[in-house]
Amino acid sequence: FIEKDITKLNKAINTFLVLLLAMGTFILLIILLFSENLLRIFAIQPENFKIAKNLILVTGFFAPFVWATKITKTTFQGILRFKEVSILSGIQYLGVTLTMLYLVYNGYNIVNIAFITNIINLALWVPSVSILFKVLPDLSFAKKYISFSVIKETMPFGMGVFYSQLIGLLALQADNMIIGIAVSMSAVTAYVVASKLFYTTYSYMGMLSGVLQPTSYHAFANQDRSMIDKLLTQGTKYMTFLYTPVGYLGIIISPMFIETWMGAEYLQYAIWSQAFMAVFVLTSGFGIPVNLVFNSGNTKAPNVLKSASILLNLSLGILLVKKLGIGGPILGTLISGFLGPLTFP
Repeated sequence: FIEKDITKLNKAINTFLVLLLAMGTFILLIILLFSENLLRIFAIQPENFKIAKNLILVTGFFAPFVWATKITKTTFQGILRFKEVSILSGIQYLGVTLTMLYLVYNGYNIVNIAFITNIINLALWVPSVSILFKVLPDLSFAKKYISFSVIKETMPFGMGVFYSQLIGLLALQADNMIIGIAVSMSAVTAYVVASKLFYTTYSYMGMLSGVLQPTSYHAFANQDRSMIDKLLTQGTKYMTFLYTPVGYLGIIISPMFIETWMGAEYLQYAIWSQAFMAVFVLTSGFGIPVNLVFNSGNTKAPNVLKSASILLNLSLGILLVKKLGIGGPILGTLISGFLGPLTFP
């Protein structure tokens, strides 16, 4: 942002911070008012109901804080500082993961684990604010900068980004919800075991592939068609080179990973972990066209495709969950990934 835009930047950041806080507060109120009704949707054993209620209350308590922290990542992405996003996100993820492992190893109960890991997550987010002020020394948080006219100016792209994040969150949680409702909450544990290697790998691979983001933004800003074409062709090729070996490696080590992490009694879920890792082999590189179109400012087409993919995933998961258990949603994730080639035209 150039100097003359700093006032508009402050208005955008302050206004969207208020909206994020409002979203988190809304979630908190819903949980406080309807927590028991929400929990009764899921197949929770009576003896576990109190624990589940405490867990959802912890989630509600931290919701306003967690949603507010999204402002730093969004701002860094908006000013094309993807290096900072990758490093800070990696530190947060690694810190929370190591904390959770320590707490589990030392026998903490699940409610305390949820509370402490949320605290650690917020503590590891704090440096993001300091770095944001170093990057944007004229940034200011003040009531005078709250201006809802900014929302009108940024509505098409801003709402597209918001919808993209919302369906992305749904994509991550949909399988758990289907399994929790149709099978049991204990089956959710089995799903977590089967999916852990995939989602951990997906998170770190996403950070690596994020290096293409600044280049694509600059290419569209400068209308550099040759660079855009190169990102599509070469980017797809190199992402395939990057993702495919990781997928094969994951298929090989899934049984060892599960046995080391959870014990031999969970080896029965290794086949589903391997199915998850096959996603990297069979759909690697498919995400490049979607990201390029999104980075051009056209959020409608990518969001339509993502919505179609999630609906297919949900439909297959619901149809197959009774027969295949946790494998139903996993196969839904795998099959829905084959919509990727439709993005190239």
